[in-house]
Amino acid sequence: MMGRPASIGQDIPKGPEGATGVPSVSGEPGRLRKGSPVRTRMRIVLSALLGSCMCSAVGASGSTRVSAAACVLDSLGLALSNAIPPTDIRSFIAYAKAHPGQVNYGTVGFGSAQEILARQLEKVTGITMNQVPFRGGAQPVQEIVAGRIDFYTAPPLALIPHYREQQLKIIGVSSPQRLDALPEVPTLAEAGINFIRSGWLGICAPAGTPAAIIELLNRDIAPIVRSPEYRALIETAGSIAAASTPDELVAIMQQTLAEVTPTIAEFHLQRE
Repeated sequence: MMGRPASIGQDIPKGPEGATGVPSVSGEPGRLRKGSPVRTRMRIVLSALLGSCMCSAVGASGSTRVSAAACVLDSLGLALSNAIPPTDIRSFIAYAKAHPGQVNYGTVGFGSAQEILARQLEKVTGITMNQVPFRGGAQPVQEIVAGRIDFYTAPPLALIPHYREQQLKIIGVSSPQRLDALPEVPTLAEAGINFIRSGWLGICAPAGTPAAIIELLNRDIAPIVRSPEYRALIETAGSIAAASTPDELVAIMQQTLAEVTPTIAEFHLQRE
């Protein structure tokens, strides 16, 4: 999912009342009328994708337009292999400094979100690590459990099952507060490390989608994200369900780009 947005559904089919009953947009701004069908393709856009696109020199503006709230905030878990001795973030930093360039960290490829985060962490803490790229997210988890890589960052959902089975260690989370799903795991800020990063997932539509359709979709999706059932499902997995307005999600996307762009430029990162 690093190389392109994941499509959720297909082009909406034509129908007598427009696309599956969704009213289409008239020529008058801000007004909806039933009639001509609306055809659009919704996309799930990940914060990791933006960094990947920047590494591929894909322009950040105009490629997609935020359409439908649903912003799920994801902390990142910092996982260590049981094959190395550190048990917390401070002892890990000391270990990495004592073994410069010998700590192997997994990524899903050069220029991926994991490489960007590792570079940022190296700069903040003064450590140096060695990247081991893989072609998917499952392989690094398997390799850290097997003890063949030492360090990996991922959303808690990917790490918690192995952590519960004591197959790896989670030494910190990148969110401002501890997670309900991992109350015993401290934040990096608690350890005095100024490194707060949150992933996110947003639902977008193509550039040029009429504002009225965007607002209509937002009104339908935001209550789902706020529902107790959805929140319970997401928060159990270590994420935070946070419905947003379209403008708020645009601001989150712009903030992410502002955070990763200097690192990409400084280290000349390129997406494979």
